[in-house]
Amino acid sequence: MVMFTTLTKRLLLVVLCCWVPLVFSEQQEALSLPSYTLISALEVFSDSAPHPLSRNLPSSNEIEIAYSFSTTSEEKSIQPGTLVDCLVGVANGGPFPYRVLAIGGALHSPLQFNYYVQNFSLLYVNYTIGPGKELTFSYRFQPHIQLEPANYIMSLDLFYEGEPLEEMTKGQERTLSSVMFRTTFHNASLAMKDESSPVDNRMFYVALVVIVTLLLFAFSFYRFFYPTLKPKAKKLVSSSNKSSNQNDVKDWLQGHHEVLKASNMVNQKRSISPNSRNVKNE
Repeated sequence: MVMFTTLTKRLLLVVLCCWVPLVFSEQQEALSLPSYTLISALEVFSDSAPHPLSRNLPSSNEIEIAYSFSTTSEEKSIQPGTLVDCLVGVANGGPFPYRVLAIGGALHSPLQFNYYVQNFSLLYVNYTIGPGKELTFSYRFQPHIQLEPANYIMSLDLFYEGEPLEEMTKGQERTLSSVMFRTTFHNASLAMKDESSPVDNRMFYVALVVIVTLLLFAFSFYRFFYPTLKPKAKKLVSSSNKSSNQNDVKDWLQGHHEVLKASNMVNQKRSISPNSRNVKNE
């Protein structure tokens, strides 16, 4: 009886040791499944569909991309309105063919990546890359000439379709053009510098704000403080005018009084004539 119980315990331990790894591996496989769903190229590039750059598409690890720009700069800066050529090399390292559909890009806000400042034109390619093959494409884009000189985030994407991922092929038929892929092969900051204009727009706005502030200060000073100073000036002018008028009157009266005295003396002399003296003698 004791031997039977020990054998059953050993069998139970063996069963548990074999069952636990299987359950754990199944859970790992369930957790490793991607969260996105299968999307075809017709759904992405249809007229009623949203812009392809706004779609969250999977990326295939069998596609390798190398790229090079026509303008190289250590500061990673570019002038608005400049045409830029980008050579995009695509290599298929998988056992199944892929079809490259389009190449696109956009400028994003550095504060919020989901905010698109400018969407570059899509280059529709429609080339099939066989297993172990490589193709090179030339993609040309142009930042808008009226973009404000600032720092942006530039992203370039490759859209292609091919075989579905391994985790997504369970119970599905492996056919070409069954899954839409998107690979962002360039995602870095880009500085826009307007070298043609010597005056920066930011400095112009600062100078404009300073000038407007000074004008408002001068207007407020003239509006509120100048009326309080103006009556005082009038009073000073009126008092000075009164004092000058009084002095003028005094001078005029004094002169007029002297003139009257002189005229009286003349009249008195005229009144004493020879005829009057003869009359007195008689």
